[in-house]
Amino acid sequence: MTGPRHVTCLSGYLGAVGTYGDGAFVSVEFLGADESTLGQLRIGPLTPLQRNNKTIALRRAAERAVPANTRQLKVMLVMEHWTGALNKPSVRQGAGGSAFADNLSVGLTKGACEATLAVKCVKKALVATVTPSTVQKVQRVRFAVKGGKRTKQIQDARAPYTGRFTMDGLTGTLTVTASVSQKDSGTLVLTKKSKRC
Repeated sequence: MTGPRHVTCLSGYLGAVGTYGDGAFVSVEFLGADESTLGQLRIGPLTPLQRNNKTIALRRAAERAVPANTRQLKVMLVMEHWTGALNKPSVRQGAGGSAFADNLSVGLTKGACEATLAVKCVKKALVATVTPSTVQKVQRVRFAVKGGKRTKQIQDARAPYTGRFTMDGLTGTLTVTASVSQKDSGTLVLTKKSKRC
C-alpha cells in the first residue's frame, strides 16, 4: 500500500426509509506509520431527494490513488440519525434510525475500480464494448440500444464484452445501455448517448 500507483476502490448500497433524513456513509482513511491521516475516501450519505423519497438502497462508488507512505486503511460505516425539530435538526452518529447499508466493498487494485462502457461507429454499425474492472469478475453483459420506438438487444458472456448493432430501424439520438452482471456485486448498469452511425 505504499505507492500512488495503487488505487483504492470503495462501493456499496446505501439507503434509508421514505422521507426520513437519516443516512449511512462509509469512509476510508489512509494512515501513515504514525497513524496520521494522509487522505480520505467516502461514499454517502444519500438524501431523501436522491432517493426520490423512497425506501430504497442505491449503489454508490468512489476511488482514489493510495497516498504515498500509507501503512493502514481505517474503514468506518457511520449511521446518522436526525433528531429534533424540523427547523433545527441535529445528528447523532451511531444510531442509524432508518438508515441501512449493504454489500459494502473496499479493495486495492492497479487498474480500474469500475467497468467502463465505450461506444464507437465501425463500418456504419454501432459497436459497444465493456471493459471490466480489475476487481470484479464479469459473468455476462446485456447490451441494449434504443433509438426512436425500437430497441435492439444483444448478450455477450465472453471477453471482450461487445455488442454490434446495425442502424436499421433506429432513429434519432441513440441510448446505449450495458447491464454488467458481476459475480460479487450484482448488476452494474452503464449508459451512454450516441449519434446514429
